[in-house]
Amino acid sequence: MYYLCSIGSNIDPEEHVARVVKELVTRFGRVTLSPFTYTSPVGMDSEHRFINALFLFYSKDTEAEVKQGFNLLEAVHGRDRADQLSSVKDRTLDLDILQTSPTPDFSQPEESYLQGLAAHLLEQQALPPGTEFADIRLGALKFGHRTATIDLDPSAGHIVVVD
Repeated sequence: MYYLCSIGSNIDPEEHVARVVKELVTRFGRVTLSPFTYTSPVGMDSEHRFINALFLFYSKDTEAEVKQGFNLLEAVHGRDRADQLSSVKDRTLDLDILQTSPTPDFSQPEESYLQGLAAHLLEQQALPPGTEFADIRLGALKFGHRTATIDLDPSAGHIVVVD
């Protein structure tokens, strides 16, 4: 099954986003990421901007297994999913499954703040002028300004960015 998912973070976002990208690639293998952009919080009162991105991957795991893995990653990064108000509080990490498909064809997500990223990732359209990109680093690797495919080199165990 192909998955279209989102990453969000507004507590130390550069740190948490970089770590989770590595964790996602380690778990699922090849992951294609949209650019990472700064966005204002939606549906919550916060002074902290988010870093958001979309990502695609293929997995034989069920949707329930993928979501369970996402919840575990959020907890490892310090998010308290047991808190009933967690959806309206600042967060270290938010991973959501937006859509699943037996083919890598997806429609636009409903969330307005993700639509430009989706158009860029899925349809190769330019992002709106004035989009503020985030610099994400995995060791010496720097990405975040354009769509990138990240893979794990199994022979050496290294993370590889493939443009």
